[in-house]
Amino acid sequence: MSPISELRQLASGAETGEFVCAGQTAEVHVHLQSGRVAWATSSAARVGLAQLLQDFCALDGKALGEVVRSCQRERRPLGETLVQRGLAAPAQIRAALRAQIEDALATLPGEARTESVFLPRGPRYRSYDLTYTFAFDDLCRRRRRDSAKRLPAIPGPAPAASEQLARRLQALDREQPDVRWIERRHASARGDGQRVPDGTPLESDAELVVVRGGRQSLLGAALDEERVWCGVHPDAIVGAMVPVLRRHLGVASLGKPQAPPAPPTGPARIGGSAFVGALLERSREVWAVVAVDHRDGVEVLGERPPAGEEAADAVLQASRFMDAVRPLVAAEGAAASAKLLASGPSRALFGGQVDGHPRLAQLWLVVDPAEEHGLGWALLDALLREPAEALGLDAPG
Repeated sequence: MSPISELRQLASGAETGEFVCAGQTAEVHVHLQSGRVAWATSSAARVGLAQLLQDFCALDGKALGEVVRSCQRERRPLGETLVQRGLAAPAQIRAALRAQIEDALATLPGEARTESVFLPRGPRYRSYDLTYTFAFDDLCRRRRRDSAKRLPAIPGPAPAASEQLARRLQALDREQPDVRWIERRHASARGDGQRVPDGTPLESDAELVVVRGGRQSLLGAALDEERVWCGVHPDAIVGAMVPVLRRHLGVASLGKPQAPPAPPTGPARIGGSAFVGALLERSREVWAVVAVDHRDGVEVLGERPPAGEEAADAVLQASRFMDAVRPLVAAEGAAASAKLLASGPSRALFGGQVDGHPRLAQLWLVVDPAEEHGLGWALLDALLREPAEALGLDAPG
């Protein structure tokens, strides 16, 4: 089913929630309220809502910025607030919102290979005045417009990459209440004064790192010569925050290789664990299962050769980083509550810490980087639930 067909079905069912769709060309987010479109954004959009509001409503950029910050603090809808303060007319707000939504819908990926998810929102989620929402079919009838006539041009030259990233991170901080803090650094930066410790997998070949914990979660991204880290509320759904990060950074393929590596094709090599054997046999996406002991020893419990041995150094680096970052993410009193994903062009690593074993410290999966991250997290949870003896390791003493 195409993204447009999925949206039409959700709108027909009067659903409320956020539809997220990612493809090779764009990542698009559409919020439905009782089947009507309240807002939509796209990583491929040519102009943002702030610029549209300035153009359609003749607003001063500084005044608009003050209202935006006020709405962010108080969690109030921007358009409705502008009308309440007498800064814009309802018709102007509708025109700006419609232009943004139509621009976003026009960039919906059309290729067959897309990833999409709908995140339902309950009655306690923020609602919008129906005046500023739109019927989906009405939007679709006008979606293939002459965009040059519809959208105002952005004056002046395009901003430099560094300035553009700063703007994107400001928008991320402003628009996402679950993001607690953002740290930006040069790829070569090391030393004190940084929240996130050195030795991250982003310093090697990982493009995306996620650390899940009870106190907070971390999301890290490698962008050319820049590294970006975000602290995220522990109740936020990490699987939903990764597309948000991709959208705000303008990198739809972050953590998803554009040219996935060829998977190993040889027969699986398994140690003494029936569980590991079954995991490799039933889940072709899993390339290896690796254990790390308290002395940084790495043992391949099973693999599709040579995936486990080739990943040993990357697993050890990720393991050391998870130990170093645990005080930043673990809840108070939790002995071992961190799990980590490090995804790059050659592999995705999923690891978690093991409690109460005298030798075993962590378990890791080496997974096809083209696969959905949700599958890797689910298989890691299943692996961590297994007793050590079922994995061919000694039982704790």
